[in-house]
Amino acid sequence: MPSSILTNNGAMVALQSLQMTQKNLQETQNRISTGLKVATAKDNAATWSVATSMRADIANLKQVNEVLSVSSGVVTTAATGTQNVADLISKIREAVTSVQDGVKSAKTVQASIDAYLGQIKSIVDSSSFKGVNLLNGSTSGDTKLLASVNSNGGAQTPAYITVGAQNLTMGTGGSLNVLQGFSVAGVVNKWAYSAPTATSTSAGSQLEVGDSLTFSFTLNGANKTATFTNSTAATLNMSNVDDVATVMAGIRDAINTTAGTSNQIASLDTMGRLVVDNTKGTDTIAFNGASALAIGIDSGTAITLGTATNLAPQAPKYMYAKPTGTPTASTVYDFSFNINGSDVAASYTVPSGTTSYDTVMTGVMNAINAKAGVGNSIASLDAAGNLVVDASKGKDAIAFDGATALKTQGGSLGASGAVAQKYTYTTLAALTAAAVTGDTLTFALNVNGADKSYTVSVDTLVAGSARGGAALGDYAASAAGGDALITDLATYINTLGYGSIASNGGSGATTALVIDSKNAPLGVDVRGGVSTAGITKTGTVAFAAISGNTGGNSGTTTSQVEFDFSNTQVAGDVLKFSFTQGGATKTAQVTVGATQTKAETLRALAKAINTAAGASVAAVRGDVTAEKLYVDGTRASSAVTFSSTYTNDLTGVTHASANPMTTNNQTVVSDTSYAGLLSVLKTAETAVLSAGAAFGAAQVRVDTQKDFIGKLADTLTTGVGALVDADMSEEAARLTALQTQQQLGTQALSIANQAPQSILSLFRG
Repeated sequence: MPSSILTNNGAMVALQSLQMTQKNLQETQNRISTGLKVATAKDNAATWSVATSMRADIANLKQVNEVLSVSSGVVTTAATGTQNVADLISKIREAVTSVQDGVKSAKTVQASIDAYLGQIKSIVDSSSFKGVNLLNGSTSGDTKLLASVNSNGGAQTPAYITVGAQNLTMGTGGSLNVLQGFSVAGVVNKWAYSAPTATSTSAGSQLEVGDSLTFSFTLNGANKTATFTNSTAATLNMSNVDDVATVMAGIRDAINTTAGTSNQIASLDTMGRLVVDNTKGTDTIAFNGASALAIGIDSGTAITLGTATNLAPQAPKYMYAKPTGTPTASTVYDFSFNINGSDVAASYTVPSGTTSYDTVMTGVMNAINAKAGVGNSIASLDAAGNLVVDASKGKDAIAFDGATALKTQGGSLGASGAVAQKYTYTTLAALTAAAVTGDTLTFALNVNGADKSYTVSVDTLVAGSARGGAALGDYAASAAGGDALITDLATYINTLGYGSIASNGGSGATTALVIDSKNAPLGVDVRGGVSTAGITKTGTVAFAAISGNTGGNSGTTTSQVEFDFSNTQVAGDVLKFSFTQGGATKTAQVTVGATQTKAETLRALAKAINTAAGASVAAVRGDVTAEKLYVDGTRASSAVTFSSTYTNDLTGVTHASANPMTTNNQTVVSDTSYAGLLSVLKTAETAVLSAGAAFGAAQVRVDTQKDFIGKLADTLTTGVGALVDADMSEEAARLTALQTQQQLGTQALSIANQAPQSILSLFRG
């Protein structure tokens, strides 16, 4: 190799070798410090892309695992709730069995059962995890719990675990509604039946051979019918004392035979009446006293059953269902009842901000008990939160009509709004042709909603004019002629019986006929033409211009308001109208009568308003079947003011949902036989266990999926590590080797750099 002082090939080679060694050393040191052999895309683009995608999948799987942890909490909470409910149903069964010894008080045991039922309601309502409750019916349909996110061909698809929500409430639609009214207490049925009577004195008024009477009842929940049939050879005449006695004894014996030897519930009293008393039997017997005794076969249709008398009437007991949704503030609940012969009413107003009907039902309950007085806690809430009013719980004599006792007040009777008082026929300009005998004017008025057309001759207008010395010549072709004509037309309109409603609203070129209904009688709604053209003419007379002659309504005030009456009212509803007069708040109130028409009810309310105001400010007006209440507060000497858009003051009353717990004085609870009660509990238990099994299965699946997702994330993490993690042993050995190479390369470069000095030595002396 030639020697050169300009080019040091050895140094160049040594430098390149050293640079490569340093580069490899830097890469090795990076791998050791990061632990990755592929840290960025430049390290290995393909491997980096795969690893980055897998890391994203792993992160998402870990989030799914967290979601499954929450889902596990939701399902576990529901499963725990069903288990506790099942345990309480078991306790209720034990309580029912305990009372069968005939010694324990059914009333005492029932108190324990009621406490268990209340606890069931509490558990169902509180079995919520982060706001999700799968037991109380608040979650409709199935609940989808995220189980995983599956990748297939680049597409990602979520997978779910479906859990069916349950409704274990005791209300309507709930799986445990069979427990509503669950009771171990028996029901007293004791009725007396007078003997059948003949419809006439003819021979047909008899129980002929083959005719029969029947008595229907239930025995331990099973339907039974006792039948007495006239099987004698002769007819039994209901006009004959002996024959009547035979019939009454026959139906008595038939009832006792059908009920069994341990249930001799039928007898005859000293008046010969049939008396049926279910307390005389050892089994559970119930019947509808008013209709239990019936005619089976009466070929002559000539006898009539006697009077059925309840010998053990029970106090009314009604359940009022708790509404759903959100309560409306200011809604008023009224409960009417009679205590010791006096009519009273309890009232509760929903406060603003109330969000739950539980609060409302509690408020109504407290209002009723407060009104009933000490010792008369007749109102309570059942396990489902429904209001139950039981008059038998009071120490005083309490009665009420369960179907109509509870009412709510709130809402509007219908549309309302200020009434346009003035109707103006605008710009009836100067006459361009004078009026002559025989000319006519035709105009329209709207009276109580109906258009009416009136035609009057100019001769009649002159004759009835209030202007002194009026003559037909006054209607000349001039501005003054038009002014005179409209003035006399207004005078004529005021003679039609609608009061002084018309006037000339201008003069000359701006003459205008004005109809102002505020001057009409209170009960008359009269306005200018609405659907009919305002003013037309026949004959010679002519106006220069009648622009806008159909006119327009104006002059509305909030003191003159019309109220529609579109909502249907029923007997007993209360209508209220509140207003302010002289700084005092007043209320007019009427109760809808049993046979009142809409118009009659409105007239009664108008009369009440006028009485309260001390002036005629209210009336009913409008076409038949379209009557409206009209209130004009300006007609009182002391002005009456009120709201023109009623939402609460003018109140429409609706009946609350009332479910009678009495039918013909027979309390409708549950079948109180031991077998019947066990059957009810079995139905409830089956529903709870079915729900619990579903939640348990879902719980196992959620936990299994959670464990799988955790392991899958670990497996993928291991796979990513195999792709990108550095082998630290290998990197340590490589680091040592590269460090040695770096030292050797540095020495080689140093030696190569000394070569030019060797060449210079050749020239020294």
